[in-house]
Amino acid sequence: MRGISLACLALLVGGAVLPAVAPLPVPAEEVLLHEHKIPTDGASLLAYLRKRFAPIDEARVKRLIEQLGDDSFAQREEASRQLLLLGERIHKYLEEAKRHKDLEVRSRAEACLRQIDKEKLSANLLGAAVRVIGWRQTPGVTALLLHHLPSVEGEPLAAHIRAALADLAVRNGKADPVLVKALTSELAWQRQTAAVALSQGGARDQLPALRKLLTDPDRGVRLATALGLVQMGEKDAIVTLIDAMDQPLMGDVALAEEILLRLAGDKAPQLADSDSASRLKYRHAWHSWWKTAAPGIDLEAIHRTLRPHGFTLIVMLDRNEILSVDASGKTRWQFTGIDMPLDIQALPGDRVLLAEYKSNRVTERNSKGEVVWEQKVSTPIVAQRLPNGNTFIANKSSLIEVDRAGKEVASYPVPAGQEVMRARKLPRGEIILIGQLGTTRCYRLDRFGKEISSFPVEVATSGGRLDVTARGELLVPEMYNDRVCVFDRNGKLVRQISVSQPIAALALPGDKVLVTSMNQNRAVEIDRAGKEGWQYKRDTRVTRAVRY
Repeated sequence: MRGISLACLALLVGGAVLPAVAPLPVPAEEVLLHEHKIPTDGASLLAYLRKRFAPIDEARVKRLIEQLGDDSFAQREEASRQLLLLGERIHKYLEEAKRHKDLEVRSRAEACLRQIDKEKLSANLLGAAVRVIGWRQTPGVTALLLHHLPSVEGEPLAAHIRAALADLAVRNGKADPVLVKALTSELAWQRQTAAVALSQGGARDQLPALRKLLTDPDRGVRLATALGLVQMGEKDAIVTLIDAMDQPLMGDVALAEEILLRLAGDKAPQLADSDSASRLKYRHAWHSWWKTAAPGIDLEAIHRTLRPHGFTLIVMLDRNEILSVDASGKTRWQFTGIDMPLDIQALPGDRVLLAEYKSNRVTERNSKGEVVWEQKVSTPIVAQRLPNGNTFIANKSSLIEVDRAGKEVASYPVPAGQEVMRARKLPRGEIILIGQLGTTRCYRLDRFGKEISSFPVEVATSGGRLDVTARGELLVPEMYNDRVCVFDRNGKLVRQISVSQPIAALALPGDKVLVTSMNQNRAVEIDRAGKEGWQYKRDTRVTRAVRY
């Protein structure tokens, strides 16, 4: 039996601290390494990583800084390149070099700092090397990555290391001995890391050892192992997920809740409040549900709902037309007559959920366009089906949630005076929205509607859900700035994707994004390196594109 894909669930959880993220496209990583003259064969990458993980050689750094003022232009250029490869680890040395007596040294040091701060070049190169070496399954690298993981915890590089360890977990049908040994390490983080890597790598010969970790004395080890075992189709691990429901819903706990919500559907218990007493009742309610539901639970059914087909839903607003296309762009089905559809979501069974702005309703329709469910609401701009079967709906002045019977089961306050432009409810219960009151801001609310944080954005169009990457980064299309901005959870701009007049942006596996463009009448995939791939182009505006 195949289990749940944690990479797929990462996109749904939106912000949980996950064991790993979906890998970047290997060709794009290799291009990045080649551009900086880094060989991509396994042996060369292993030597590169050993050098990069080694402590900074202060004397060498100072020699390179002096070389920035060398009489030879070639030597100056090579010194700049070598310093850039060392990246943010030598930030303090470059800051000191800005006061150097030589103008050329000062100028080049400042240029290096600007480049490092702009691109975080060293981290990007190191992450690319880690992913490629994992993909190559280079012998001898597992111990190196496992050893250095704690030193980069909390950085993007940690996610790349975990993904590489999953790639390295099984070679020639056998589990990596370094990871197998780590399952019994005295260090909890090593047991946890090994359990995640081996389960994601599909090391079924290690199932007995992994099951033992469900009773590990460390809560984090138990939960991470349970998530991995569920991925492998192990139903008994569900109880461990339930045991975590009395904890704050963040990180792996949020991912565990997402799995439970998908299993339970409309029978899922509801969390009454965020205090510890409510969370304890929440856990007990889940245990009660499991006693009744366990015999009929099919983990493969969840996997089927998450498995992508390679199809894309397309909305052409000016024609009020909805269609589904395959990977080649060929139309599978289509229907018209939807009055200004501002949001669309793919549902199982080739059905769609639509926010029909001018018709003042949210509908669920089959591939023939026939209405199978309807909720009347004034000028909806967002419609989102939640894992428990409820539907989250937003218009310019309200955020509500209704059940299948159409009963309003929750409402959330809109930040004072703001006009809602876009919104989304995350599986952990948080709500992200863009509001307008003169200027536009992005707000993050907790599951009870309390504001957590906000930061300024520049959004010009209303309608549709916001999307998040596997790392919980928010995609914000800034149409008049010709870019999609990628913000972290604190509102820090971490990346910009250049695209002409973007309307909507969807996160895809492999760090790709699917963007629709106002003036180019198309939907296009863009990878991490900015290279365009699949596209769908028409003679009218393509306003929404959703991969499913």
